[in-house]
Amino acid sequence: MANLNKDALLLILEELQYDKNSLYSCLLVNKIWCETTVPILWKNPWKDLPRGKEKSQSNVFVSHLSNEVREKLKREHGIILPKAMKLSFNYISFCRYLELYRLDRITFTIKDIKKSKIPFMKLEIARLFINRNTRFTHLYLHQCDLQTNLIPGIEICFSKLKFLRSQPSNFLCELSEISESIEEIEFYITEYNNKDNYGITKLIEAQKNLNYFSFTYGKGDKSLCKTLGDSLIKHASTLQYLKIDLELITKITKSLSYLLNLSNLEIINPNNQRAWYHIENVSFPFLKFLKTQQVSTKSLIGLIENTKGHLMELCIDYEDNDENLIQAIYKNCPKLKYLKLSITNSSIRSIKELDNLLINCQYLNGLVIYIRKNFDWDNFFKSLIKSSPNSLLKFKLFSSIWDNYSPESLKLFFDNWKSRHPMLLHTNLPNNEKEIFDLIKKYVAEGIIIKHENVSDRTIFEDFEWTYPTQKSVSKFESLETIDSKQITDL
Repeated sequence: MANLNKDALLLILEELQYDKNSLYSCLLVNKIWCETTVPILWKNPWKDLPRGKEKSQSNVFVSHLSNEVREKLKREHGIILPKAMKLSFNYISFCRYLELYRLDRITFTIKDIKKSKIPFMKLEIARLFINRNTRFTHLYLHQCDLQTNLIPGIEICFSKLKFLRSQPSNFLCELSEISESIEEIEFYITEYNNKDNYGITKLIEAQKNLNYFSFTYGKGDKSLCKTLGDSLIKHASTLQYLKIDLELITKITKSLSYLLNLSNLEIINPNNQRAWYHIENVSFPFLKFLKTQQVSTKSLIGLIENTKGHLMELCIDYEDNDENLIQAIYKNCPKLKYLKLSITNSSIRSIKELDNLLINCQYLNGLVIYIRKNFDWDNFFKSLIKSSPNSLLKFKLFSSIWDNYSPESLKLFFDNWKSRHPMLLHTNLPNNEKEIFDLIKKYVAEGIIIKHENVSDRTIFEDFEWTYPTQKSVSKFESLETIDSKQITDL
């Protein structure tokens, strides 16, 4: 295994790119493993970095400054830097993700720099990252106050971008002339950063293969709406994912009707607005994934009916869901695999419509149910037993009213699940429900439940994620450079 072909080794290690602890271990196998692993670890050095480790990382970056630059900072600005660490690699050359605000953080970790001298230090740090020898694929822009005219190579450094997350910035106009390859764009505008909006539309229009667009509008410049809608229309042939908030979507409804190739639509409504502007009339004939927040039942029904039967995932967060919505789902979503739904009552008709949904959606694999009012758990579990398709085995049951919850009905549910695939179960049961927990443990031991998670905070889990998020443990190594100095020289 230690003597694998380097190309084969690279393919294997790239599969571990999100498992840093395993990659740390790979550093110590031999020199080839180390040389192959280091670029993967430094591809995105900012990800999951504990605040307590930022200074160690900053020391590594500052150690990349040449003796000439250090002498210049000392001679011209009186900035005396700590002694450079001995580096075995040019770590910055491996970076493909750049979060510009982190450059400020690097500067601020250096002691004894006068406030008036910080811009000079920041400029040299920026030059370390932004140059002709680095190619970034992911840029997190936020605010940009860099003097880009003083940073040679910026047009090369950002020429191959694939992802951009940004606030409004005057740098966007410059970026639109540099990069035409961005595939994913995320913008967010609030009442505090709603200037320099021209660059947003200019950058969008410059891209040649935009397929993901996320826009959080807040209380931005209303004049942006029409130009933004027109810009999106130009990407109708490539745009597949759209995440947008309701205030903006109600202003560009006509533009949406041109986006016929959308496969994923997410509508958020952070301000719980009640003005829907007939978005239910927009048709998305190839839509497979629909996620909505606080969108009215009437609009939801219209959207679902206009998806032409292709929906596979439907995530609905709204308090007033009724039987008509459930009916619209099972009549128009025969391919549905994952469903998140809020149930506000458990009337006889609601349970009957839930039965119909389970019977008609034969591909259903995961069900997320939020209970918001008094609920008839007994009939709910009976419905799941009687009508669930064979494919259904993943459940999330979240509620704030477990008082009318019957351990007997839960036992009946599990007992009647024995002939099916073992289930994955998430709950938010109160911690004092010992009887319920003991009951669930019994069925876990019997293999009827393959895994159970109980959390008080339902936001911990993604809607259709049935494995607990990996806890990012702090490595036993202080930093990657600690490994470098102590271990690499011995390989």
